Amino acid sequence: MKTLTAYHGAEETKTKYLERVRRHRKADEIIQGHGYWRGGRGCAIGCTIHGASHQAYENELGIPQAIARLEDGLFEALSTDLATTWPERFLEAITPGQDLGDVVDRFLHWLLLDPKDGVLRFARTEEQRKAIQGIGDLYAKKIAGEEVSRRTWREARTAAAYAAAAAAADDAADDAADDADDDADAARSRARVRQSEKLLELLRAAPMAV
Repeated sequence: MKTLTAYHGAEETKTKYLERVRRHRKADEIIQGHGYWRGGRGCAIGCTIHGASHQAYENELGIPQAIARLEDGLFEALSTDLATTWPERFLEAITPGQDLGDVVDRFLHWLLLDPKDGVLRFARTEEQRKAIQGIGDLYAKKIAGEEVSRRTWREARTAAAYAAAAAAADDAADDAADDADDDADAARSRARVRQSEKLLELLRAAPMAV
């Protein structure tokens, strides 16, 4: 399989899309909850590709569609002021010619196992802890270049699906309990900001394609 190269290695491609989303921001056309692309306005995805296809990120920008989905989800979850500038920050973080192939794996590994921000710290039972740790370890193996069978992934994901969801559900409540001045919504907002910053960090650190 041919490796995707960010912006297909062309600085002019980055410039084209970056200038496009800047124009939309200045015209107040980047809108949460509006849908992908309608009436010259839209979300982060829509204002980038003027459409609704995550696959178009691969075709037009050389960015894996899985990363586009992360951009999309975070856009809708961020506060309005941060969401408006999010498409620009996302595109700016990527350098033409990068290989972004393992960014999603690294992001999910961090999201599961990071000592400060990972889901693992919210595990309530040993079963939850083992399930989350198990799938996080598989991402670590994948990042290291090890082969992981589909069956192993399927079994780990099945075990982790409930555990991760149950643990994450308590994230905001725990943060709010730790800070009496914040409510659950504020805690969720802080988590989304941390996640967006981590994604940008991983995008900037991705290696150049060989």
